[in-house]
Amino acid sequence: MKRNRIFLLWIIMLVFTVCSKAVAQDAKTYFEQGNDHFRSGNYLEAIKSYDNALAIDPRDSRLFLLRGVSYAALGKYEDAIKDYDKSAELNPKYAATYGKRGEAYAAMGKNSEAIKDFDMSIELNPKDASLYVRRGAAYAALGKYVEAIMNCDDAIKLSPEYFEAYINRGIAHYMSGNYHEAIKNYDVAAKLNPRENTVNLLRGAPHAALGNYPEAIKNYDRAISLNPTYVEAYSNRGLVYSMSGNYREAIKNYNKAIELNPKDIATYRRRADAHEKTNSDDDAIKDYDKLIGFGLKDATVYLKRGSLFDKTGKFSDAINDFDEAIKLKPDYFEAYYKKALVLYAMARYPESIATFDRAIEINPDFSVAYYNRGIAYAVTGNQVEAVRNYEKASSLNPKDPAIYVRQGDAYTILREYANAAQSYEKALNLDPKAPGVYYNRGLALAKLKDHAEAIKSFSKAVELNPGFVNALYNRAVSFRELGREAEALNDYKAAARLGDHGSQYYLRSKGIKW
Repeated sequence: MKRNRIFLLWIIMLVFTVCSKAVAQDAKTYFEQGNDHFRSGNYLEAIKSYDNALAIDPRDSRLFLLRGVSYAALGKYEDAIKDYDKSAELNPKYAATYGKRGEAYAAMGKNSEAIKDFDMSIELNPKDASLYVRRGAAYAALGKYVEAIMNCDDAIKLSPEYFEAYINRGIAHYMSGNYHEAIKNYDVAAKLNPRENTVNLLRGAPHAALGNYPEAIKNYDRAISLNPTYVEAYSNRGLVYSMSGNYREAIKNYNKAIELNPKDIATYRRRADAHEKTNSDDDAIKDYDKLIGFGLKDATVYLKRGSLFDKTGKFSDAINDFDEAIKLKPDYFEAYYKKALVLYAMARYPESIATFDRAIEINPDFSVAYYNRGIAYAVTGNQVEAVRNYEKASSLNPKDPAIYVRQGDAYTILREYANAAQSYEKALNLDPKAPGVYYNRGLALAKLKDHAEAIKSFSKAVELNPGFVNALYNRAVSFRELGREAEALNDYKAAARLGDHGSQYYLRSKGIKW
């Protein structure tokens, strides 16, 4: 009986061993199938194979890692991260898991999390240069270009001919404004891989930023010669032509880029700008129409199209676009400001003032908004509010003579002639070549009975503009007020000869020919 029990246990152990080997063999088969599917780009099938393998062997960290990589290849980063989490739980010392999870976080824009994973991966495998490059890219995405460059430096120390490290270091230098260093890195990358066209595309940008437009264009020319359907190269070459003022060539390049990719949003924007620069407003509007037709919800696009509608006299369309811009960006100062200007042009003054109010609420430091709100108040007859707005505008921008001129005009209407004269004086201190302002100051001084000073102002106006009839006439009046009849008569005659009816009437009443 005892011998039978021992034999039975031996049979059970034998069966268990055979079954375990069979299970392991099945898991290995699915594992290899998954790898084959992955290598051929059949990621869904790869995931199914890894699923089957995990159903047999749920403790294999490699299976979670590889399934995670397959999910990432499909853009399913959250699922990928779940698998990476499980892989790390099962094998916390495997550097590749943290590296791949870092990549997934970076792809989701979670670069701080990505950096933590790259830190862990580098701690476990400090000799892997690619980890430093990837960590550098995450730092660059956060705008931390110094850290990005340092990581690329480390990668290059480990692998002096690492193409991507030079590319990424060049990008980081470019983004931080170190254009010469960017070019140096792209040059090295080009030597390491002369057929990699990305280098030509990237190297054109720092040359353009340095104002070296011919060299930038040469890089894009090379890119296009290697790939005649390279959309970005045509678009970027167009941008450089625009930067150099050659809008005709710019538009040709933009046209080609759009021909190759009819939904290239960036190029439509650039072409619209080039059309604006050449005053081809209708063509620019068509480009913005396209962008909006693509479903682009961009407040700037509506603002730009609205500005063109304003320029071409389509005020209602302009208002509609500014309203759309405001819906997308409720605190969009420029949209409120431009809308206020259009409402003013439409003589909808109360609405214009209310819209200026909102614009100023958003940006209380923009002097021109106060200036234009002052003009709107002045047109409605509210000179007191006009003056207040001009005062605020001048406090923000004390070097703009136009503000003081408007302020002087408002004071004149309010019959505050001393204040008016002072405002005109401030304007003239900034722009002493304005005959109209001298004339207005002369009128204000005459109202104050300061005819001697008024004559000086009228004289300056005539000096700057010898045919200034009104200045001659009013100087004549001031001469008469001071009893200087001969000088007054000379001015009446000069004004009469220039066709001034008031002077002609006066001289005719005196029987004097002119």
